[in-house]
Amino acid sequence: MQLLFIFIDYYIKLQNMPYVSVYIHFVWSTKNGYHYLDTPELRQKVWQHISENAEAKGIFIDFINGYSNHCHCLVSLSADMTISKTMQLIKGESSFWINKNKLIKRKFGWQEEYYAVSVSESSVNRVRNYIRNQEEHHKKKTFKEEEDEFVVRFGFTKLIDSEVDDSSVEVDDSSVEVDDPSVEVDDPSVEVGDTSIKVGDPPTKVGGNSIRSD
Repeated sequence: MQLLFIFIDYYIKLQNMPYVSVYIHFVWSTKNGYHYLDTPELRQKVWQHISENAEAKGIFIDFINGYSNHCHCLVSLSADMTISKTMQLIKGESSFWINKNKLIKRKFGWQEEYYAVSVSESSVNRVRNYIRNQEEHHKKKTFKEEEDEFVVRFGFTKLIDSEVDDSSVEVDDSSVEVDDPSVEVDDPSVEVGDTSIKVGDPPTKVGGNSIRSD
């Protein structure tokens, strides 16, 4: 009888544990590709804020980094958050915060379009390394060249964030149902850079919808 109670207690706890559905590699640029984030110190401050704000809204950012005119973000998408909702919360709040704190002289905004692609668990470390190395990477390649490579080689899909004006609006964090993508990608493996933000360890996968490579 005692073993039965132990099993029932374990089963209840298991049912209440969250599921990790999929890793998503997000990429988005500043408004019109302008180089607003023109110093490593400013970029580091913005990435740190995005990570902390995302955590407060229940968004797990595994890795974030970027360059003067764009951001890369590896997110472990939870079962109660869509891709579009994640982007609205991250982009909308961060642009609001940058403008509110007058981190740059002119009005800041993110571009409405963004890229998102699912990442198989076997490729997560390669994607982390790719994001980590953005500072060095863009000493040799422009974001436009990188963007073309995303589409042609890795199957990135361009999406439009049309539900929020991310230059001035602080959005709320109401959750919605998950909308899982189906495209997998292996990003190139690269050297380690120096201004990325690594935020904790990924949550434990109990079950559900994670995407694996063949």
